Amino acid sequence: MSAGPRRVVGEAADPAQLPDAPTVAAIVPCLNEAGFMRGFLNQVFAMDYDPARFSVWVVDGMSTDGTRAILLDYARREPRLHVLDNPGRTTAIALNIGLRASRSDVVMRLDVHADYPTNYASHLVSLLRTHRADNVGALRLTASGSTAWENAFASLVSAPFAHGGAPWRARPSRLLEVESVYCGCFPRSVFERVGAFDESMIRIEDREFNARLRSRGGRILLDPTLACTYHTRSKLGPYLRWTFSGPFRLFYSRRLTRTPLVRPRNYAPVLFVLYHLGLPVGAWMFGVVAFIPLVAYVALALIASGLEARAHRRAAVLFLLPPLFYITHLVYGAGSLWGWLRALAPGVPPQPEGRFEH
Repeated sequence: MSAGPRRVVGEAADPAQLPDAPTVAAIVPCLNEAGFMRGFLNQVFAMDYDPARFSVWVVDGMSTDGTRAILLDYARREPRLHVLDNPGRTTAIALNIGLRASRSDVVMRLDVHADYPTNYASHLVSLLRTHRADNVGALRLTASGSTAWENAFASLVSAPFAHGGAPWRARPSRLLEVESVYCGCFPRSVFERVGAFDESMIRIEDREFNARLRSRGGRILLDPTLACTYHTRSKLGPYLRWTFSGPFRLFYSRRLTRTPLVRPRNYAPVLFVLYHLGLPVGAWMFGVVAFIPLVAYVALALIASGLEARAHRRAAVLFLLPPLFYITHLVYGAGSLWGWLRALAPGVPPQPEGRFEH
C-alpha cells in the first residue's frame, strides 16, 4: 500500500532535469463547455508565464453545444491556442493526443471548470525546478455558489465527511509529498520514463498514472500556497452518475492493471452499503442495538452539516446536506460494489459512458 502525505524529503530516484526557461504546454480535455470556455481561455492567456514559451492545446471531444465555434474564433486571434479533435471522447485519450501533438519541456493539465491565478503556471514550473519533482500541483478549492443548493453541492466535494480528506481538497500548512494532485504539472521526461496515460482507465486515468509514477520512484508534491477554484456540478442527476461511475471504475481497475489503486479508505462506503443490506437481519437478531452504527452516522452527518452551514453562513445547508451526504455514501458504495463484481465476472469490459467526465 502506498504511503499517505508526508513531508518533502530528499529527491526523486530519477530527478527531472529542466532548462532554465522551459517551454510549457497546457493540455485541456473538454466536451460541451460553451458556458465556461471563453472565460477559461481569458484566464489561461492572462497567466504571467513567458508568452513565447507557453501554449494551450484544447482537445475537444467533438462538442455539439457551440464550444468548437468559440475555440476556433479564439484561435484566430491567439496563435498560442491549438484545437485538436478527440473522437474517443475520454479524458485519457485527450491527454495522450495533447502529449503527442505538443513538444514542450513541461506538460500542465488544466480543467475548464476551474479558475486559476495569474501565477499558476510560473509557480508550478518553479516548483518542478526547485524540488526536481515529477509532478506538482496546487490546492483545489471549491466555488461555493450563490444559493443554498449550490452551497450544499460545493460541500459534497470539499467537506472531509464527504470525500475523506484528500490533501489537495484540504488545506495543509506545508509542502507535502502526496499520492496525487489535482490536474498536475509534469516534466515531459516523466512520460518518456513512465509511459503515457492508460486509455483503458475511465475517470481514474490520473490516479493510475500517479500510482505508476510513484511505483517507479517518482515524487508528487502539493504546494498549499497556490490554489485554483473548481466549479462543481449542482444538478442531482449528473452528480449521482458521476458519484457512481468514479468508484465503479476504481474498483473495476483491478481487471485492467496490476498497479493497485484501491486504498483502505475506499472501502468505507462499501461497508456502509453492506451494513444496510444486513440491517434487517441484524435488527431481527440484535434488536435496536443493530441501529447504533446508523445513529452514529446520522450524528456525524448532522455535525458535519452544521459546520458547513456555518462556513457558508446559510442555515438551509444544515437541512440539505444530511440526506445528500447519505445518498452520496450509498451511491459511492454501490458503484464500488458493482465495479468489484464486474471485475470478477467474465466478458467484455464495460465501455465508456459516451460522454466526457471531468
